[in-house]
Amino acid sequence: MNAHGNAVVTCEGKMIKAKFSGSFNSTGVLKYVNEIKAFVHSLDGASFVILADYIELEGGTPNAYKVFESYSQWLNKQPLIAKATVSQSLIKMQIVSSLSPSQKQQNIQIFEKENEAICWLESELANAK
Repeated sequence: MNAHGNAVVTCEGKMIKAKFSGSFNSTGVLKYVNEIKAFVHSLDGASFVILADYIELEGGTPNAYKVFESYSQWLNKQPLIAKATVSQSLIKMQIVSSLSPSQKQQNIQIFEKENEAICWLESELANAK
């Protein structure tokens, strides 16, 4: 099965950034999850934050959300300080949240603009020291 959906994942210091576009199937989400896990592993146990840009995200298949929920459960066991999501659709974020209930254990805020999300994440990083 080909991956559907695209996630560009980068890491700057202790901030992992992911920008999503398109509609995801489980293969696309698994590719994203493996990239995140590689960055988390490279931090050698250091705490970190995640910036997830969902502006161009169209959605996902039911299996994609199952993989995402499994990832969220794994993330809850990592030294994640905070996660900021950037989206201009509150409904889209409510769907993601309802299909991935383990996210409720995470320190998550939703923003409409990336610069506001980055400022909040930097503040959370600074407060965690």
